[in-house]
Amino acid sequence: AEPPRQPVVAQAPPVVRATTQTRVVQSPPPATPVVTPPPVASPPATTPARSASARFSVQLAAYQRLDQAEALVRTLVGRNIDARVDGNTAPFRVRTGYYNTRTQAANRLAELKRGGHDGFVAELTP
Repeated sequence: AEPPRQPVVAQAPPVVRATTQTRVVQSPPPATPVVTPPPVASPPATTPARSASARFSVQLAAYQRLDQAEALVRTLVGRNIDARVDGNTAPFRVRTGYYNTRTQAANRLAELKRGGHDGFVAELTP
């Protein structure tokens, strides 16, 4: 006698659920060169207004047109140089600082030259 047969139950294969994870990877922005002006030593403590004893200044440029002189002043001020336009008619002189002695002005000119600027010591008229 044969043992009773067990009913055959078909087993479905296990259900595998595929999950997809999407990861968005952004590429970094293209490198842009950073241009920085050459460092300039900070100016010595000077008063923006001319004192009665100030006789010298450092002249950095002179222009026939006021707008050109003002453009250079904006650039220099952006680099922490206390620049101004001297004169009401051409030539419009771009100058920095008020100094009591020629030596003080010459020392400031030397600092500016190390920073890539050119100029000369100018004697101020009363």
